[in-house]
Amino acid sequence: MLNKDSKHGIGKTAAFILLGAFLAVNYLSGCSPTYIAKAGWEEAQILWGKEPIPEVLSREDTSEELKKNLSLVLDVRKFCEEQGLTPGGSYTEYYDIKRDVLVWVLSAAPKESFAPHTWWFPIVGSVPYKGFFDKEQGLEEARDFEKKGYDIYLRPSPAFSTLGWFKDPFLSTMVSKDEIATANLIIHELLHNTLWIRNHVSFNETMANVTGAAGAIAYFEMRDGPSSPLAVKARERFEDELLYADYLGQSIDRIEKLYKQGLSKDELLEARKVLFEDILKGWEEVKPKLKSGGYSSFGKNLNNAVILSRRAYFDRYRTFYKLYKVRSNSNFSVFLEQIKKLAEIAKSSDSEIWQLLEDFIASDPIPATS
Repeated sequence: MLNKDSKHGIGKTAAFILLGAFLAVNYLSGCSPTYIAKAGWEEAQILWGKEPIPEVLSREDTSEELKKNLSLVLDVRKFCEEQGLTPGGSYTEYYDIKRDVLVWVLSAAPKESFAPHTWWFPIVGSVPYKGFFDKEQGLEEARDFEKKGYDIYLRPSPAFSTLGWFKDPFLSTMVSKDEIATANLIIHELLHNTLWIRNHVSFNETMANVTGAAGAIAYFEMRDGPSSPLAVKARERFEDELLYADYLGQSIDRIEKLYKQGLSKDELLEARKVLFEDILKGWEEVKPKLKSGGYSSFGKNLNNAVILSRRAYFDRYRTFYKLYKVRSNSNFSVFLEQIKKLAEIAKSSDSEIWQLLEDFIASDPIPATS
């Protein structure tokens, strides 16, 4: 017979595992029992082991680098809340994942058609990627797709958002000496916490990318001043990201035109190989225009899965950039108001989501507030 304490402990652990399994099904695109069990266990460990950031900051054995990161996280989180994002309980706690990568993200796409394979699950809807806490599980599924003739891309990721369903902690995989990258990441993920438009992953991710970049500028301008080195570099990174996104979009246009030519499989694969080589060569000519040192590599082994996975985060990036620069007059607070309004309109609109954004931008610009 269990005593009171042991019974309580088992119940608590079981509850976390169930929550983790729920998360795995809804947010990591799970399917097999083994996958769900592994993901559930990993998420349960995170939920169980996270510590309040103030406690970590007060410990003598906490490194100066970690203290600097955690202090920045709390400050950026406060900034986000003041700007109108809804952090909830996210990023008030810390967890040491004790490995270099949080999740491995798999993307897959047929060689013969330029379209991503998607997985569908409740809450988020259709998604063009699947996350694995266990790299071997990711590799196993990637090999299964390769056997079917698919292009695959398995990449590491330091973080994910549970869209406000759980209190996401700041993880050891997110620790960085790069303050701009950290601020950008926190703002990006808290935008997901604040709003998510179901079945529109690339729309959500591109919106979050622009929000993270614009938010980092606003944060460092507020904290250090508009002419401070970090504020200047944050603005340069935003421009470099736009340059990268523009070139990616141009490359995708070229790939889509190739796939519409009606070539045989062998002709298509040979022409695709030549095109990918030309895309990489073209990027070398664009690189000198970069100001911040970011995005220096466009990739090495390009395939459909690689390109499509990147499109999910940079799809029509310039359109959201216009929403920030033109309709919001480069004012971050106004930009957040605009995307919230856009999300509300999207809930009741039958318009295609990207057309809805274009129409929204075309309406009268809103003057920036002081």
